[in-house]
Amino acid sequence: MKSLRKIKHLLLFLSIALANINLFSQTLVKNIEPGSASSNPTSFYPFKNKLVFSAYTSFNGWQFYITDGSSSGTQMLTNIPNTDPNAFLNGGFL
Repeated sequence: MKSLRKIKHLLLFLSIALANINLFSQTLVKNIEPGSASSNPTSFYPFKNKLVFSAYTSFNGWQFYITDGSSSGTQMLTNIPNTDPNAFLNGGFL
């Protein structure tokens, strides 16, 4: 549990630092919402050398995705029926 707590503190520190200093550029890995609309990816969590996050598409609504940082390695985990469009936001599922 202590190592998980240390990781959380490190991620918090890095997110604050990166929010204030743009050291890294952002790169689109895969466009999961084709067109000009954003999928609004949020709630990023590291998991076994991958990253799990939630994102919105007009076809599937809010869903969980996982990525290894490559286009072919970015996919929806499972299609969860979306009954509440706010369920993933503001402390809903994540």
